[in-house]
Amino acid sequence: LESMADCESAALDPRGENFDKVTILRFHAPWCKVCQTTSVAYERLAAKMDKAAAASSSSSSASASASARGVRFASANLTPKNPRVGELKEWFEVEGVPMGVFLHRGEVIGKVTLNRGNLSELKNRLE
Repeated sequence: LESMADCESAALDPRGENFDKVTILRFHAPWCKVCQTTSVAYERLAAKMDKAAAASSSSSSASASASARGVRFASANLTPKNPRVGELKEWFEVEGVPMGVFLHRGEVIGKVTLNRGNLSELKNRLE
């Protein structure tokens, strides 16, 4: 996501297809070493959940997790080259990176500083 408008269309618009899903919005920065180490794990988790959601929507299989169908992943790079991301940082009161903000039905339902440990826990909960 690159601006508040992107975020609104992705997770906050009640007419949008993702409004009823939990959106995990990851804030990161290119200079942050922890962001770099958690980036691959976050992206793999997002890809795995997207794949599970696609499989569950294309078949009536009960094996795909219910959680995977209701979770969306997004990222916002807090690079100084994109000043519009600053409004996202202010809106969600991001004080450090990497940070995960959990949204549901347009409301913040949680925040967590991301690290490899809690990404593993998140993965286990979503599976």
